[in-house]
Amino acid sequence: MTRGEDAIEIALPYRCLVVLSGIPGSGKSTFARRRFGPTEIISSDGCRAAICDQVHNQAASRDAFELMHDIIARRMKFDRFSVADATHLTPESRKGLLKLCQRFNYPAYLIVLDVPPEVCKERDAHRRDRRVGSEVIDLHASRFRCDPARYRAEGFQEVWILGTDEADQASVRLEGRGMGGLASDARIGKQ
Repeated sequence: MTRGEDAIEIALPYRCLVVLSGIPGSGKSTFARRRFGPTEIISSDGCRAAICDQVHNQAASRDAFELMHDIIARRMKFDRFSVADATHLTPESRKGLLKLCQRFNYPAYLIVLDVPPEVCKERDAHRRDRRVGSEVIDLHASRFRCDPARYRAEGFQEVWILGTDEADQASVRLEGRGMGGLASDARIGKQ
């Protein structure tokens, strides 16, 4: 990670898995949408919607995460860059992805959006759809422990912890994009 005057630049190899982590409303999906291609982002919400047409139907969560991991494994089979977009708040929730990375000899990187629950609640209140509510945000916040040493011990190559302003300012540089990629060295900034 390098810091310019205003922004953090996150440099990633094209052949890797990026795991996003943060409580609901922290801006994970927005961060991903602004920096990565739509086929590169595999989200638990998207998988839930694909299964039952309802993003927040928790009854579909197990199936959604199985589908999410299956899609990521298939992308790894083809040496594709992927971003796992879900809360990933506990070591157990990240374990399956790290096992996939071991199986395919893929490096894993973690980007944690460490945004205060009050900010997340405010953002959630302004959403036009997909509101999760204050109670859900409080529940997730109670489970969230930002622990960089633990993340590295789990097996992540590198970890970035981004606060509210840092997440808004950060840019991502993908190096060595594979076949079908936009370029051999693409820079994706905030938009």
